[in-house]
Amino acid sequence: MIQGHLRSWSTYLAGLVASLSLVACIQEAPKRAPLSTTPDDKSAIEETETSIDTLEPETNTDSGAFGKTASSSGSGIAPKKLCAGELKAGDLAVVEIMISSKSGSGDSGEWVEVKSTRDCWLKVGGVVVESPRGTTSTDSAVVDEGFELAPGGTFVVANSLDATKNHNLPGKVFSWDATDVLKNDGDTIIVRAGAVEIDKVTYPSLPLTPGAALAFPEECGDHKDFTRWVETTDSYDATFRGTPNAVNDDVVCPR
Repeated sequence: MIQGHLRSWSTYLAGLVASLSLVACIQEAPKRAPLSTTPDDKSAIEETETSIDTLEPETNTDSGAFGKTASSSGSGIAPKKLCAGELKAGDLAVVEIMISSKSGSGDSGEWVEVKSTRDCWLKVGGVVVESPRGTTSTDSAVVDEGFELAPGGTFVVANSLDATKNHNLPGKVFSWDATDVLKNDGDTIIVRAGAVEIDKVTYPSLPLTPGAALAFPEECGDHKDFTRWVETTDSYDATFRGTPNAVNDDVVCPR
């Protein structure tokens, strides 16, 4: 009996010691510091959250947006469309003329503007723009070989390529290399490609304003009817009026 009681007490004491040791370990364990909620710590947390990289959506700059037109080649630029066949009557038209850039003779500032009537690119190399001088001679200007004219594009033929003489004509200019080509009392201007007459305009003797060109308003119909031509108002160099190598939007069709 005594031995049995001793074993029970030994078991009891061993369990009590183990329990006391567990309590001591729990009391000695370090406490975790509470999570700080100061403004600095909040910003740090927010910075950590917003620093994650986000994927930007991919965009196709060649999709036709912003005025671009996608082409089958993927370049984003529509291919140049050349007009088929040879030049024919009506492909080009004389639409503006500086008959008198100054009073009297020795005028080296005369010019004519020629415009494409097509919606495709024209190969106009070798085209001749001429003004007959009586029956014995002709002032002729030849367009450079290889020159191509954009749809609705223009070029100018002038007395001279010298900017001080032609009064700083803008854009593409070819030259007669002569003075007084356009006669003030009436003349004819012919545009041709070989034997093909592409355009022909005849103007009568007119009350001219020196330094002002005459232009054909685009909405007027037949440009060969010179009663529809109007004196220009826009200036292209100092006191010289006209819109060479530009739209004739400063004139309207007379009623």
